Amino acid sequence: MASNNTASKCLMCTRPSTLRCADCKAVSYCSYECSDASWRFHKALCSSFKDFQTPPAKNMFRVVYLMPDESSPKFCWLDKADFLDKLRGGEGNMYDLIPGAELVQESRVEVNQISGQRQERKLTMYYDENFLRYAELNKAVVSSTQGLLAYDWRGPIFACAGKPGSSDFNMVDFHHLVAFFITFRGKFEINEWLSGPKLQAVLMPCDGETRLDATASPRSVMVPRLHYIWDEKHDISAVSQRIGMPLFAVHCLTKSPKWTESRDLINYATFMHTNGIANPKFDCKKVDFWAISKVGNMLIARVDQQPLEPDVAQAFADYCKYHVCTSVNAAIMQDPTAVEELGRPMKNPPEFVMAEITPEKWAVYLSQWKALKAHDQAVAANAKTGNASAVLADGVTADTIDGVARMGLTKQDGSS
Repeated sequence: MASNNTASKCLMCTRPSTLRCADCKAVSYCSYECSDASWRFHKALCSSFKDFQTPPAKNMFRVVYLMPDESSPKFCWLDKADFLDKLRGGEGNMYDLIPGAELVQESRVEVNQISGQRQERKLTMYYDENFLRYAELNKAVVSSTQGLLAYDWRGPIFACAGKPGSSDFNMVDFHHLVAFFITFRGKFEINEWLSGPKLQAVLMPCDGETRLDATASPRSVMVPRLHYIWDEKHDISAVSQRIGMPLFAVHCLTKSPKWTESRDLINYATFMHTNGIANPKFDCKKVDFWAISKVGNMLIARVDQQPLEPDVAQAFADYCKYHVCTSVNAAIMQDPTAVEELGRPMKNPPEFVMAEITPEKWAVYLSQWKALKAHDQAVAANAKTGNASAVLADGVTADTIDGVARMGLTKQDGSS
């Protein structure tokens, strides 16, 4: 996870960085979105890096091994002279360094195909080309890439950085190696998508962030294409699907150490998932996770990957909490046994509830929400300039907006 220590370039996008990994302190990021995107790959070696800072003897260098039957990659020290001797075909050979290999081959990695950047130093990877000898995929490669593979990597692999035998393999090198594994022999359209620019999402702040900063509000953030949000099919809001605007709604991994109060991790955007309108893909564990609501900051993004505006995300969260939830609660009051049914992923609420979750109802709600926000901003501006008594002719009344009954736009509306 990231801390506020500056370094050079962001590991994910190469922009100037402002954050550094608090654990290994060997990589840096430009944003928490890039840090969170990196973590699912970076964590495979992050915690062990600190234990491989000092070689056990002189003239040793650090490499990384990915063994087929081990769940994670691992750092190892090799003797430089012995390695170079084997590389030149002297006493012993490279087969001594790759247990069980029959046909050792070497590949060089010089460009990160995801960022498009030429690496500061090349990587050299040694592996057994006779993949058919191995029945299963290399478990360490699978875990390092989170299964994002186009090629069936099998058998033992080890990699070194820079001129063979001259440099220690580090965490930046590991990032480039993972990118190589992910893109190697991948479909052109997939690799092209992965190498594209960041996509716009919305960060929904939790109660802890708004407690510490009264001005904190939903805001646009740019998310790397390797971010886990784009894989979270289980975290598509079912309400958003019914209104024709499918949204990913996921929790952010990074939590502030300043969020110490009991309510700090609460985020009302979890109502996108906990209105009894269950995503059929949810398992019980996921339902319970969102029902707790203590998740910290959340990221919201369109499934179609089009830009999402903060106002639309905030309006949708309000729609779920103050309009849809009101209907769900009404259904529960009518039939207390509905509480049990609403908790089951495959069950739907009564028809009168579902009738409130349509593209048409959402369009009216969003229009009213924007009108009410403009009204409130105008009232605040009048008060600031001493014109608090000024009458606004904007179609907003206590009961209607543009002549249409208000649809539970705020906490007050929802409880009236």
